[in-house]
Amino acid sequence: MADYLFYQAKVAAVMGLLVLFYRLALRKKTLHGLNRTVLLFSAVGSFLLPFCVITFHRTRPLAEVTQLSDLVPTTSAAIPQMNGGVAAAPEAAGFSSWPLLLGIIYVAGALAALVRLLVSLVQTLRIIRHGEHFPQEDGTVVVVVSQETVPFSWMRYLVVSSADYAAGRKEVFDHERAHIAYHHAVDLLLVDALSVVQWFNPAVWLLRADLCAVHEYQADAAVLSRGADVKEYQWLLIEKSAALRGYALASGMAGSVLKSRVRMMSQPRSSASCVWRLLILIPFLCLTLLVGAEIRTDGYDQRFPPILLLDQESISLDELLAKEPADEGNTLFFAPDEAARMLGRKVSGGIVSFTSFPETLADGSVPFRLIPGFNVTEPDRFPLLLVNGVVFPYQRRREFQQDHWYWKWFAFIHAEDAIPLYGEAARNGAFILYVSQK
Repeated sequence: MADYLFYQAKVAAVMGLLVLFYRLALRKKTLHGLNRTVLLFSAVGSFLLPFCVITFHRTRPLAEVTQLSDLVPTTSAAIPQMNGGVAAAPEAAGFSSWPLLLGIIYVAGALAALVRLLVSLVQTLRIIRHGEHFPQEDGTVVVVVSQETVPFSWMRYLVVSSADYAAGRKEVFDHERAHIAYHHAVDLLLVDALSVVQWFNPAVWLLRADLCAVHEYQADAAVLSRGADVKEYQWLLIEKSAALRGYALASGMAGSVLKSRVRMMSQPRSSASCVWRLLILIPFLCLTLLVGAEIRTDGYDQRFPPILLLDQESISLDELLAKEPADEGNTLFFAPDEAARMLGRKVSGGIVSFTSFPETLADGSVPFRLIPGFNVTEPDRFPLLLVNGVVFPYQRRREFQQDHWYWKWFAFIHAEDAIPLYGEAARNGAFILYVSQK
């Protein structure tokens, strides 16, 4: 539930930005077809854009590696997120299940919005079913009802009162037929369905209001294009606006945007050159994508890989990531210059060493004789031995088995990592020793 709530929060943020763009750039323009397209894109795109995730890659400096899990690639939100998708809140009255509480509130609100939608749908269908039907040649059905009602349309049904039907006002029928021809009821059903899951978002209600206004602008333009007188038509709108209003799911002549409709009819048609305003959408889309952007932190710069050691043995990154990250133990980072002194060779990425065993002495030294596997007696199997950065002959290996030698640090580099550094001499791997005398 927490992840779902966070997704809905991102949808709300994206929709808010897109509605803001529409209101700033296009709302007052007479490009009704374009405006309708932008609003429908805003409604549907708000739910799709959060799935378009932009990933920014960041390389963690090796000096910041303090535990084994730091080398495991991690992903985090570009914008600081909420814990588990829901904002962390202080405990109150011993109740800490805030995601559950928010989930209950959200579901309750969604159910209320769904009931409201279904009630409106049932009311509309009831009026249509109880009216007298008159099929038309263009496929529409005129529904005449006895009660006083504002003319409205839904899907292919055009609903008028018996008084309006008897009056036969052409403008009324042209207006509602335009709603049907443009399939405005489908737009409203779509937005109303989306508003059920976004009931808490003011932007979805602003978007619906703007879409209804565009519907009316389109229908008004269709009426005027058929030769209606502008002044007479405006008076008709004023007359109808004083009557009862239509139902929420239907497109009707009367509405709360009468003043805007009258002004829009009197406004010169916007030039198609205004389409350039869509370019303003680009930064808004960038902002919406940033809402869901994430940062992927890689363990190190792949161009300069370090030598990775786990319990003093070299290990590949794949092998390391296959292990369960163990954050206990010690982590040491040796910068490239220090690593070069230890290995006797240049290592651009340095060394990162993870150890899970405890140190045995207070000063950090361990008796040299405890180094595992050092007592190999066959020369062909013995690894290359480097002591304090200098190659040490196999024949002198026993000198370091005396108690007066202590090693401060050692590492065994496997052959696949050692050969690129030391050549064929490291075909059995390499022991890197830092020692001191007692």
